[in-house]
Parts: sequence; C-alpha cells; structure tokens
Amino acid sequence: MNVKFIKLVTGEDILCDLTIENDRYYLRKPVILIPVNANSMSMIPWPMMSKHENDIAEIQSSHVVLVSNVEENIRREYEQSVTGIVTPRSGELVTPRLTLTED
Repeated sequence: MNVKFIKLVTGEDILCDLTIENDRYYLRKPVILIPVNANSMSMIPWPMMSKHENDIAEIQSSHVVLVSNVEENIRREYEQSVTGIVTPRSGELVTPRLTLTED
C-alpha cells in the first residue's frame, strides 16, 4: 500500500492508499482522522455516508495542498483498519503460542 497523508484546500486531513495519474488523485479507502482524546484518534470513512466505486475517491490535484508520508505506527493502524490484517512492527517475530498435550 502507498499510505499517504493528504491535506485538502477545504482543510480536511485524509489518510488513504494514494495513486496519482494524469493530474488526478485516486484515494483508495480514504479516511479522516477525528480526535477522540489527547492520546488517540478515530478513523472515519471519507466522505461520510458515500459509496465509492471500488472504494476509490477521485479528486483533482488543484484540491490538494499537501501530500506526505505517514509515521510507521499510523501506517500500520490504517492498514489494519482497512484490510483487517495485523502486521508486526519491523524486526518483530510473531509466532503462535503452542501447547503440548498428552494423548
């Protein structure tokens, strides 16, 4: 995934899987960040109450003020939120817990 932070001319902050082609921005699974408290944020689909074809919203480049990379932990949270797949932090080894039983 190409997870990016985008700021629009409207002031909205969006996280998405971004593709840029021919002066158009294609935002797959776009979400906005809503503060929950001082230490956490919630991800809400953007725009709210709309359905995109193939979960992709298309906007013109003239509506974009900023595109930037996101921190690793935010990228992981976004990917987990939109795909349901949990990825370990870099360098971590995840193994299932096994128990031995006697038959």
